[in-house]
Amino acid sequence: MKIIILGLVLFFSMQLISAASEKTAIIYKNEACGHCTPYLEKLLPLLEQKGYAPIVKDFINSQEARRELSELQQKFNVPLQYQGHMLVYIDGKYLFEGHVPVQVVEKYLSTPIEIPVILFQDSMGEAKTYFQIKDGKAVEYLVDDASKILADHLANQIETAGISSQTQLPNWFFPLMIFAIPLGLLVKYGR
Repeated sequence: MKIIILGLVLFFSMQLISAASEKTAIIYKNEACGHCTPYLEKLLPLLEQKGYAPIVKDFINSQEARRELSELQQKFNVPLQYQGHMLVYIDGKYLFEGHVPVQVVEKYLSTPIEIPVILFQDSMGEAKTYFQIKDGKAVEYLVDDASKILADHLANQIETAGISSQTQLPNWFFPLMIFAIPLGLLVKYGR
């Protein structure tokens, strides 16, 4: 009986860990934009390489996608002038409006940040700069300086949380504990 219970606990804890660490990427694009497809040809392989299965939605031909897009922009308080013709929404915290340079997106995906980040770049060609939107204002950064803004975000995240980065626990930790503690008690005191 203990083996069956142990198996069930392990199965469900793995399901919770998987759900807690699931990566999401939704791309809202304008089908009429001739520059979005070449941009996505660069972005999609990066997202797949990082473990995402991106969902692409055409908001021009889908009323539901337009509603979702509008709700996201309202939730993140994106001013109208910074709402791009394409939006990439990643892990519930990154909002990339327009054609944010792929190398900048890659730096964000490689550096865990838990605070919401809104970046904007609506240029159709190779951009040298991009903007971070914070409190309704845009701050311009060079693409080559993406590491600087990431360092600022990490410092802000630590300051906001009031903890050091070494004390942050992975998002799968608490679901695992929900099952690990009863399992330990069952093993120690079980019948």
